Amino acid sequence: MSKRESKAKDTEKEFNINPIKELPVGQRLKHSFYDDILDACMADEKNKIWEVRVKDKHWKSIYAPLDTRIMKKKYPLKIFIRTKEDKLYLKKYDSFEAMLKDRKIHKKKTKQ
Repeated sequence: MSKRESKAKDTEKEFNINPIKELPVGQRLKHSFYDDILDACMADEKNKIWEVRVKDKHWKSIYAPLDTRIMKKKYPLKIFIRTKEDKLYLKKYDSFEAMLKDRKIHKKKTKQ
């Protein structure tokens, strides 16, 4: 048996190809659990600040999807994402002006 024939046998064992007539129907997510997180925060009228933890996910992998969903949904009450000490927090503001005021104070504190 030559080297070329032995390589052909090895490659045949690595994968399997089956012919089909048409592609199966794709499965799309109906909704995201990130929407569920944001909806739960909006429904809670008592609290304004939450710590968000998702099982088997690091806070860095949660930050971007939540941020994009907040921008796309355009909630009437503004939600702001903040990270500190490897934790993710959501803070709800009554108005956009209150959020801007708080962010300016936060920036001044960090510069000092």
